[in-house]
Amino acid sequence: MEERQTMITLKNVVLSYRGIKKKVKVSVSTVSLTIKRHSETGANSDRKRSGRPKVAHRTTTSTSVSTVKRRLRAAGLTGQVTARKPLLRHQNKTKGLALAMKHHHWTTEDWKKPFLELIFLALGSQSFRCKLGFTYCLHIM
Repeated sequence: MEERQTMITLKNVVLSYRGIKKKVKVSVSTVSLTIKRHSETGANSDRKRSGRPKVAHRTTTSTSVSTVKRRLRAAGLTGQVTARKPLLRHQNKTKGLALAMKHHHWTTEDWKKPFLELIFLALGSQSFRCKLGFTYCLHIM
């Protein structure tokens, strides 16, 4: 960028292409193309590169599973399996038995009614994505 600006400035000082070539230490064709591009566009920045377009863009609505997986891996997120829930301790068993004994007179219909606000992940895989080296991600759910 600085070389291009120098070439344009030297051309404005009315120096020949060969004179600019000696000062900037580039080829005459480089000087010629740079000055021509500047006169056409008015800027000395790089042209837009033509390359293969990205498969997924922020505005696209549908992407393939493999693209999503690739993007997650590129972001450093890998699949992790949730830590196993510890087995019930003696204290938990005692509390559960006490609760059952307290409500032993309930019918089957009473037990079917929700009396505690509990959420169980009974279906589906219990996995998540987390950075490597982390056992738990605190922002899950």
